[in-house]
Amino acid sequence: MLRLARENGWGYTRILGELKKLGLGRICRSTVVNILKEAGLDPGPKRGEGTWDEFIHRHIATLWACDFFSVRTWTLGGMVDLYVLFFIHVESRRVIVSGVTANPTTCG
Repeated sequence: MLRLARENGWGYTRILGELKKLGLGRICRSTVVNILKEAGLDPGPKRGEGTWDEFIHRHIATLWACDFFSVRTWTLGGMVDLYVLFFIHVESRRVIVSGVTANPTTCG
C-alpha cells in the first residue's frame, strides 16, 4: 500500500480500489488513510503537479485523439459537403477514418 502511494502518487481512494481488485476488499477507507498518514504520506492524490508533456508521455501508449473535418466535393448529384470523423493513436500516429457522411445528423 505504501509502495503504491510513493511510486504512483495515488491517493487512498485509488489504492483502496486496487486492493479490492486484488481481492482485499475487506479493508476500509479509514484504515488506508491512517496507514498513509502514519507513514507521513498525504492520503490525497497528487493533483495539478507535473506538466502537460509529462502527462502525454505517461499515457501515450493508450492515448487517442479524435476530430472531424468537412470537404466540399463533386458527386453525381452535384456539389456536396462530406463530413469525416477520424481518430489518431498518439504514440504510433496511426489514423483511423471512422466514417464519411453527407448527413452527420441522421442515423443509419
